[in-house]
Amino acid sequence: MRKLLAVFTMVLCGCSGSSSDWTAFVYPDIESIPGPDQAQNYTIGKYSSFEECQVAAIDRLRRNDAQSGKSGDYMCGYECSHRENLGGLLVCKENRK
Repeated sequence: MRKLLAVFTMVLCGCSGSSSDWTAFVYPDIESIPGPDQAQNYTIGKYSSFEECQVAAIDRLRRNDAQSGKSGDYMCGYECSHRENLGGLLVCKENRK
């Protein structure tokens, strides 16, 4: 599982984005984290700072976990944009938790 998350993070890191904001990603089941091609389906919003992104993601994650009984995960991505040269993949300049 950690290997999948590491691959996902490596694919998203290292490229410039076109916006200057943070995008929150929340994955409802840590045992079934989607591949990079599905990341855009798990965004919950854009935020002006990492701290705002983290608070929003953790809040959503706690609500999801309470409702589903499953443990999820989250990530905040900085300057995320779709990269046409990668088939439209959503790529972030930096990822943090």
